[in-house]
Amino acid sequence: ATDLRGLAGEIAEGIRHLNDRPLALFGHSMGAVVAFETALRLRETGVRVSHVFASAARAPQLPGVPIGDGGPLDQDAVAEALIALGGTDAQALADPMLRELILPYVCADLIMLDAYVHRPGSRLDCPVTAIVGDADQQVGAAHADAWAEVTSGPFRRRTVSGDHFYLTPRPPFALIGEALSPLSTRA
Repeated sequence: ATDLRGLAGEIAEGIRHLNDRPLALFGHSMGAVVAFETALRLRETGVRVSHVFASAARAPQLPGVPIGDGGPLDQDAVAEALIALGGTDAQALADPMLRELILPYVCADLIMLDAYVHRPGSRLDCPVTAIVGDADQQVGAAHADAWAEVTSGPFRRRTVSGDHFYLTPRPPFALIGEALSPLSTRA
């Protein structure tokens, strides 16, 4: 994928047939912005999203964190940034074959996210829960709280233990279940 809104449109098209049940979207890091845009696209087609979970992500209207020196993405800078975020094993990225397999996709995602421009006035009408790790060096409470500005529905921030990739050792299943529990009585 090279266009974040285009990707969101493809996802929305692929899941819009699920409109006969409560539909919640969970996105982590860049995926949270993809979930936001997907929810907007679904709403345009008449599909109601019941909840959006934005995990370890700055709100879509906030500027991203630059990687490298602002020039073309350097795979070494991307690898260093991934290691610093805490979600990638340094030994794994030292393996040339694994780097060759992983880094082109990560770089493409970063380029796609960097090219994304939030459309002012784009707002959801469903609940949004922003989840942030208490040791995340890229996304803090203020970045997570800004998600409240892109929904007219209820907003809640939840802080969990961990860094940017808190969900790898401790997926937030209970938190999500708690937020969605009222939906199960409506289904």
